[in-house]
Amino acid sequence: MNRIKSPFQNGPSRDRRGRSETGKRRPNPCDAGSEPAERGLAEQAGRSESIVGRSRAHSVRDSQVPYSVRALLLVLLGFGSAPALADPVKAPAAKAKAAEEDLGPLLATIRAKYDMPALCAAVVKHDRVTAIGVDGVRRRGDPTKATIDDLWHLGSCTKSMTATLCATLVDEKVLTFGGALCRFEEGFLPKDADAGWKDVTLEQLLTNRSGAPTDLSRDGLWGELWKREGTPVEQRHRLFLGVVKYPPLERPGTKFIYSNAGFSIAGHMAETRTKTPWEALI
Repeated sequence: MNRIKSPFQNGPSRDRRGRSETGKRRPNPCDAGSEPAERGLAEQAGRSESIVGRSRAHSVRDSQVPYSVRALLLVLLGFGSAPALADPVKAPAAKAKAAEEDLGPLLATIRAKYDMPALCAAVVKHDRVTAIGVDGVRRRGDPTKATIDDLWHLGSCTKSMTATLCATLVDEKVLTFGGALCRFEEGFLPKDADAGWKDVTLEQLLTNRSGAPTDLSRDGLWGELWKREGTPVEQRHRLFLGVVKYPPLERPGTKFIYSNAGFSIAGHMAETRTKTPWEALI
């Protein structure tokens, strides 16, 4: 199976607050299980600052992972991950790496209990991996073993990552949870958008209560997005325009509707305000 590329990337050099190279800040228009194996893994998490899933594209062992992202528990399923490439960065030979505890035996029992093809997890403390492991196969029915150096599809884990990113920007006074789409950036909400979207807030988008749809097939939008035409930022903008041209499925704030589109729009708000692609912000 080919690796699925996130439809979420390139823009002018600005910091998260929207400052340009002159250092001038742009005005903000917003006013406003009790199994032993599971218990063992939980204890590992308690001794660390975070548990994160291993993504080969951004190795937690070779790069600096933002503290906000380290707070995530990413339990990853392996459905045909691709072979790994050689590590692009090697630690200096003079610095001996502390031994990492193998989580494989703990994961094996959990994986078998829930009948998953593969399960991978890591424990990160400060700036290093203290424990990591994998159990299972790359594809159900194929005996090829999954490894910690395989590429893993993060899937819906990026929802938690996007929410954490937006919360960080709220802490930095760059975004506001209660700011409505109609009062966001000038021209962000198109004139032909359905009136039901004007008061939708960032918080509603991040909590699946915006009324954003679960299905993007209307007008062939999903098929268009799969063509991956333009930059990821442009693709997210196309998704946003395609969603808001129709009314929310329910009145915003009244009903929980699990929606990928809501988080895509939230991520697009973050990159629009900061003039920095979602990929770079993460």
